Parts: sequence; C-alpha cells; structure tokens
Amino acid sequence: AEEDMPIFAFGLSTDRSDIAERILKHISRLTETCHNEGNYWVIDNGVLNAAPLYIIINNGLFIYTNDETLAKFNSNGYGSNALPKSKVKKAIKGGAVYGYADLGRAMNNLPHEIFNTQENELIDLIRGKTGKIELTSSKATLKGTTFDLTYHFDGDYENSGTYILDLINSLYIISK
Repeated sequence: AEEDMPIFAFGLSTDRSDIAERILKHISRLTETCHNEGNYWVIDNGVLNAAPLYIIINNGLFIYTNDETLAKFNSNGYGSNALPKSKVKKAIKGGAVYGYADLGRAMNNLPHEIFNTQENELIDLIRGKTGKIELTSSKATLKGTTFDLTYHFDGDYENSGTYILDLINSLYIISK
C-alpha cells in the first residue's frame, strides 16, 4: 500500500469565509485541478506536486491540510481524538498565532519514494532526533506582538547539549 505523507494542517480564523469560497470557485473555473467536494475543496497534486491538498472552510476556520480523513469525515472535529483541552485553551487564550507540530512523528512517516537517495540518508539520520514544536503569540498591540517558540525533545540523551551535538554531527556526516 502507498504510504501517506505526514499529516499537516494549517488554519486561519476568519469572519469572512465567503471571500475564500469565492476565490476557490474562481480558481476551479480556471483549472480542473481545483474542485469542490461539498464540505471541502481539493487541489489535486497540491502538495509537492504529488499529493492532494484539502481546503476546509467551516465554523469560521479556513484550513489547509493533506489529511483526507479530516476533510472528509472530521471537519467539525475529532470528538474523543481531538486536541487536549489544555492545548485548545492555550490556542484560544493566545494571540494571533498558535502552532503545534510533532516533528518526530512527521519524520517517521515521511515516504521514502518522494525523495532521492541523499535526501533519504539525511531523513534517516534525523529520525529519532526530533521533537515537538509549539509556537504561540501574545495578543497584538500597536507596539507589537511577542512570539514564543518552545521545542521539546523526549529522547535518550543526558542533556540538550549532547542532543544538539549529535544532530549537528549527523548533518555534518551526511553533507560530506
């Protein structure tokens, strides 16, 4: 069976989802690669010219994802498999931006066939040496917005210095 690309989802909050709908309708008239599937839109080969990109416009959210299950069956949420309430509260309480990515899970699910040999060697060296990233922002003011980027690594290293040195060493070896 063909492996799926790692799941990603990028969402924007909007009070004017009608504008996004109009843009997508116009694009779909220009090209057959963009089409409406009822509750979501699909751009064929929209991810790396190899996988479909799904666009969901629902409940004041405009979501880009390669997660077919999210688009087809879970555009209103995942129920018991939803994000933990603590993460949802953090996203709502924050400012303009909230992002969370499990890079370790994504790296482990990258399909080998879309990369060349050298790229696959690099990916194999990085597997098991990545963690979770969380990006938050404060509420925007006239003076600016504060962004915080937190990185958590749950590996078998004694300290973060050993982890970083091992990652740098892996990148150095593959670049030779």
